[in-house]
Amino acid sequence: MSGMLYAEYRTLDRAAEDQRDCADRAKRIEQLRRQATIAPGALGKILPSSEIEAAFGEATAATQENLADLVELCDAVSDAVRDVKEDFARTDEQVADVFNRLRGESS
Repeated sequence: MSGMLYAEYRTLDRAAEDQRDCADRAKRIEQLRRQATIAPGALGKILPSSEIEAAFGEATAATQENLADLVELCDAVSDAVRDVKEDFARTDEQVADVFNRLRGESS
């Protein structure tokens, strides 16, 4: 292993944007999920209608929770990638400043 680490800022920016896009997509899915409903009694006199309605309610509540978790995770990953990029940029600036001082240039 060379011991070198290379960060391409455009790639980090893109990764952060992709995570935000993922969060936005999950939000749109949640909006569509909210529109999917079974009104009480909508299934009429089908014998297991109450069980179907209850199962649908449980599934949609679980989906809502999972989508909220996904949005939170995508946002957190996006923030973390941006933080890493800023850390790399700050380190690059500090290293450049040290080299400039060693060469006798002021920053």
